[in-house]
Amino acid sequence: MLPIQFPPKEDEMPISWMQRIALSNGFDDLREMLYMSYIIAKQYAFPSFVHWKDVAKMFIHQDWMQSYQRKIEKSSLLIDDMQTKNIHVCPLCMKEEWERDGQFYYHMQHQYIGTYTCWRHRCNLATIAPASYLNLEEKIELYPITGIYDPEKEKQISLLFDHPDKFFEEMVRYRIWLLMQQAGKTLHEIKNPSDIPLNKDHMDRFDDVPDLLFGLIKGKYVQIKDEAMRTYILKCLFEGYHSYIHVINRLEDRQKTSYVDLYDTLVIKERKCAACSPKQTNTN
Repeated sequence: MLPIQFPPKEDEMPISWMQRIALSNGFDDLREMLYMSYIIAKQYAFPSFVHWKDVAKMFIHQDWMQSYQRKIEKSSLLIDDMQTKNIHVCPLCMKEEWERDGQFYYHMQHQYIGTYTCWRHRCNLATIAPASYLNLEEKIELYPITGIYDPEKEKQISLLFDHPDKFFEEMVRYRIWLLMQQAGKTLHEIKNPSDIPLNKDHMDRFDDVPDLLFGLIKGKYVQIKDEAMRTYILKCLFEGYHSYIHVINRLEDRQKTSYVDLYDTLVIKERKCAACSPKQTNTN
């Protein structure tokens, strides 16, 4: 049983909450806490976000767990990797939390795919160095995301998680808008399919893609259901396009009756690994 106990903050990433619990209870970090609590077998192992339930079981009051799990299940649809070290933060959220609590925490909204802004403060996010991802009580170096983004548009896109086709289309349209903004232009300046800023290095197939995207930008009804073509479009528009593919595939799989969500999949995997691992013994 942990002597100091508190539930996660609103929209807090599980990895962030577990780290704050560990620090509050005198551990060096959450890896030491999980190891000393016999939750992980090796102290240097990278903790999985699914361990939050194991930590919560050490609490006296657990009435908050069900609502928090629902939030994780929903957010995990829009976050490629819930246990990522590539953390995005809002500088203004950090400042407020630092002044109020003496530490900050990681927000799930800030990790959503295709999100570059904090929807609360309407400002650009920043990234932190991977080596600092468990450092919540010291001021760390931030790498601001530069450019002009639209927080309201990002929020609207995130609400389309029940409609994968529309989610894909709006994400693509927003990306083209961003690329045009970076070039100092607007969508109205796209007069021909060849004006769309696609990555020419990847344009080796699907000759009709520029025409399809031109129709999409001009508000025509365009359905792009072919998985290979969608992958090609993402590859031509996005850096780190694999993350977008993972998220969109997950949203589509969710529509299937046999769907098992990401959280349940990782829990099952964790349990299988634990069952296969040798039992830990205390040598003291």
